[in-house]
Amino acid sequence: MAAKKKYEVLQLFRDKETKNLYNVGEEYEPKSKERADYLLEYGYITEVTEEQKDSKEEKKND
Repeated sequence: MAAKKKYEVLQLFRDKETKNLYNVGEEYEPKSKERADYLLEYGYITEVTEEQKDSKEEKKND
């Protein structure tokens, strides 16, 4: 089973499916690829690469 992709929130939004509020900088895990594609298209989220994850973890440890 493939791991779900994770995204970083770029704009404050309330998920219409879960009703959860997502703030800028938070991690977002969509329930479906279609939902992720919609949010990507409208600029609410961006894909998080492994390199970005590593960089964030290093900053937390400093």
